[in-house]
Amino acid sequence: MFQHILRHNLSSFAQKQPEIVNRAEWFDFRSPTVHVDIASMHELSIMTEALRMAEDAARSAGATRVRKLRLRIGSLSGVVPDSLRFAFDVVCHGTMAEGATLEIEAVPAACWCPPCQAEFECVDFFNECPRCHNVSGELRRGRELDIAAVETS
Repeated sequence: MFQHILRHNLSSFAQKQPEIVNRAEWFDFRSPTVHVDIASMHELSIMTEALRMAEDAARSAGATRVRKLRLRIGSLSGVVPDSLRFAFDVVCHGTMAEGATLEIEAVPAACWCPPCQAEFECVDFFNECPRCHNVSGELRRGRELDIAAVETS
């Protein structure tokens, strides 16, 4: 019986797979079908919120257009910059940021070694200090996901 239920759920899921498109202008938020290409839903929701915050800042400053959005993205933030770029093109359509540019500053990860009292570049959350070879789990940089600047007019 479990296999029958599982088979039924999977088959209904397979019928509702997202349609894949190649152009951002084909993305229709009013459509019941979700269209995806490079951007995952994670990056799309992040960019939607970043754009909302940028537009709020522009309106509160009396601006009518967002010209540039600059983000700081840490290498261990779990965000894919190329997916953010695609999502930016999608969510800007029809907003005060339409035609704006997106600038992404990559922030390399750095860990702290307490015995050496020094920072060192790392590629993961737990890394070996290159000086004393102790394992450090204290991440100092690399998880950033910040709006660094919003240029308006």
